[in-house]
Amino acid sequence: MISLGATALAALNSSARGGQWLVELDFVSGTVYFTTAAVPIVYGGNTYAAYGSVLSIASVSESEDVSNDKYAISFWASQAMVAATLASVESYRGRLARLYWQVTDANAIPVDAPTHRFTGRMEPARIVHEPATKDRPARSRVEVSLSRSGVNRSRNYQGLRLTSAQQQSLFPGDRGLEYVPSLIEKPTQWLSKRFQEI
Repeated sequence: MISLGATALAALNSSARGGQWLVELDFVSGTVYFTTAAVPIVYGGNTYAAYGSVLSIASVSESEDVSNDKYAISFWASQAMVAATLASVESYRGRLARLYWQVTDANAIPVDAPTHRFTGRMEPARIVHEPATKDRPARSRVEVSLSRSGVNRSRNYQGLRLTSAQQQSLFPGDRGLEYVPSLIEKPTQWLSKRFQEI
């Protein structure tokens, strides 16, 4: 559940409000801090570099159920970004990434502390090419996928062999798996002996 401060809630309920992402990526060489804001933001003793519209982040959602959703962080390709992500995959693959949402007021000033929204692991980056249109030339972006911590290596729930006891603990009163052991141990003979002799 997302918990926001009173000032942030008041800003969200007003007619003029905004927000930006604060991103932390743990590389081997150290943690990199940046934001989707147009100006640098200082929080927790760290300065988040302003990437503005150069950076885009996929929509992040929460759920009570365990899901293997992946989110993507995209940067418009530059030599520095390509070198940082593609040239040395070992410097970031499997390392932590954190996303925070910062609410701003009508004057684009941050209110309350940022809200933690996601912690995951970075996967190898890829280059996404966008062809030219009549309004703009062709362009490329570097896309880094993030998968939820632990979920990408966990067993798939649908692949588990459920027993009646497990089903009862998840859904009390459900008898859907009650007779599965007897069906497996004592299979029903569907064809008569006489039919099989023909």
